[in-house]
Amino acid sequence: MRVRTVIISVVLALAVPIIALESLNLIFTHVVIQHQKGSSVCPHDKEFRTYQEWTRTVTFPYTASDEKLRRVEENYDRVSVGSSKKAIVEAFGPPDFEQEMIPKEPWRPCGGYELDYYFSMLEAGNDNEIKDKRIEIFLNVDGRAHWIANNIGLPEKGGFAVKP
Repeated sequence: MRVRTVIISVVLALAVPIIALESLNLIFTHVVIQHQKGSSVCPHDKEFRTYQEWTRTVTFPYTASDEKLRRVEENYDRVSVGSSKKAIVEAFGPPDFEQEMIPKEPWRPCGGYELDYYFSMLEAGNDNEIKDKRIEIFLNVDGRAHWIANNIGLPEKGGFAVKP
């Protein structure tokens, strides 16, 4: 009987802090999600679709037209670090969608924006870094490119590398 009481005491002693931590995690997650949903921190550009809007307009597996890829390849030299959102759209056409880089912490400012041009995607909601072909253009909050990354064989421009 005494062993049983000790085991129950130990289990409760361990369970209470775990439950408390999980409760705090759920509360924090809820706060972050609400912050991101109604965020005016990074207002969405109404000119462009969101990821959810884009995925509702295409079928998967998705493959873009050859013309779309050709336009990006032919105009790639027209965009660089510092290019404006307008210049990028003039060179490549409108992106498939724009994503806001909303910080998880409510006190941090907007991180910027991302313009995405997909050429192939296996399935919505499950990015495949190797098989999905795309170009991603990361913009600062002022709408200027600071990183142009892709996996279609074009040279990367800019980035987050720390300079010595």
